[in-house]
Amino acid sequence: MELLPTIEWNDRPTSLEYAINPRSHVEDSHIERLADSIRAHGLVHNLAGLREAGGRVGIVSGGCRFRAIRKLAAEGLFATVPVKITEDPEEAAIWAASANHLIEPVPAADEIVEYRAMQGRGASLAEIALAFGQSEAHIRRRLALAGLPDDVIAALRAGEITLEHAKILTLAQDASRIAEALDGLRAGRLSEYSLRRFVVPEAVGETDRRARFVGLDAYAAAGGRIAHDLFEDRRH
Repeated sequence: MELLPTIEWNDRPTSLEYAINPRSHVEDSHIERLADSIRAHGLVHNLAGLREAGGRVGIVSGGCRFRAIRKLAAEGLFATVPVKITEDPEEAAIWAASANHLIEPVPAADEIVEYRAMQGRGASLAEIALAFGQSEAHIRRRLALAGLPDDVIAALRAGEITLEHAKILTLAQDASRIAEALDGLRAGRLSEYSLRRFVVPEAVGETDRRARFVGLDAYAAAGGRIAHDLFEDRRH
């Protein structure tokens, strides 16, 4: 491991990096979020690089972190950063391949639990987004599922239900309806369509002519229940 000066690195990928690192295009917004996270929490995972002819280092693992750090270096942060170095191109290729295969999306169930726990400790939506390098919209969608019973989250983690099933279950008005629906999903009796009809049996969309005739506000004022679909921006 070596401490390298950030501003002296060559930020143009070498031909080797192009060959072994498929993540050559990354949205600027992702780099911005990553820079925010590193600024707030430091560099959790070190970079790895290949020492090239002339002594310069080409990053082969951690390219997004590298780009984020370069942005922070312009702010006067991270004048140096630790990098694991090799001079063997084959070893560098193995590092890059290993890193790319290990980078997998975090399962939705784990995100829900982690975000819920952080929110329970008093963190704001913006703070959670910053900590995990995600957009606030993504955090909001996952937290919309955080109120589901633990057995639903467990079923999602185990692959017994899908993320779409979990989203539909947020429309349920009571825990008993959710429990019945979960049993039906596990038994294979409910599709996505039939699940929605089971969870909100008498529902009509807010654009339905009957809903438009009565009016949602008047319906609610008369004691009617309205289910808010947090994922499709509509009410039932």
